[in-house]
Amino acid sequence: MYILAVLFFIVAAVILVFRAFDAKKQSQLSGAERKKIGEVVRLASETKAELADLGDENLISERGAYVGMPTCDEPLISPLGQKPCLYYKMEVSYKAIETYQERDSNGNMQTRTRHVNRTLQSDEASTRFTLTDDTGSVLVDPRDGVFEGATQSYNKAEPYSSLQQGGAALVIGGLALSLGSNAFGGVIPQTLVSKESIIAFDRKLTVVGSIQDKMGELVLEGKPKDKIRLSTYSLEEQLQKIKHSMRIKLIVASVCGGIGVLFMILGLLR
Repeated sequence: MYILAVLFFIVAAVILVFRAFDAKKQSQLSGAERKKIGEVVRLASETKAELADLGDENLISERGAYVGMPTCDEPLISPLGQKPCLYYKMEVSYKAIETYQERDSNGNMQTRTRHVNRTLQSDEASTRFTLTDDTGSVLVDPRDGVFEGATQSYNKAEPYSSLQQGGAALVIGGLALSLGSNAFGGVIPQTLVSKESIIAFDRKLTVVGSIQDKMGELVLEGKPKDKIRLSTYSLEEQLQKIKHSMRIKLIVASVCGGIGVLFMILGLLR
């Protein structure tokens, strides 16, 4: 009973830790004032002109929530779906049956099998782009940012035997994977699962970050302790989702804590 109580208390504590992360994100988004790009760029440019050559890099910094349409002269091309985008995240994994040796209760070695699911290759990338609203434009550097609202551009589960292979390469979508001699860890894959999500240029973006002076150029980016956040959802939708998540986590943590207390009481009664 005591062990079960402790386990439920641990689960409740972990859930509350994740809720604290949500609370931090909520605070960051709530403190981001909706601003117009053109107005901020104009004021920043005027400030730069007043400072002349006396202004240090990052002396100008205007944090806010900026909403606009993204454009890019040299977009990324997603590796699987071959779609132009400003951000992608992809993963190729495989399912297989692995044979292994294990001693039974009598100490004898037994050959057993188990299903395994392992990642073959994963990647995530973003590129600079221009964000434009009805008042102006600004260059966005999404490096090390937090991305939300990516749409699925590729999702396939295919028998390994049906995939096109050329020498030591495996072709999946628009991606050719070079396979080493032990790429699958000594097992023969049965199924390859390929998934990819992107943020394209056909939807408005809400970018929470700071417009700063970088090497004489105004750039919307993040800071070391305040990452830039890019989302296809509005600021209001993001805050609503976070509040809902925090409410659910609090309920589940409370239930787990209550069950832990119940088991503790039962243990004492026994």
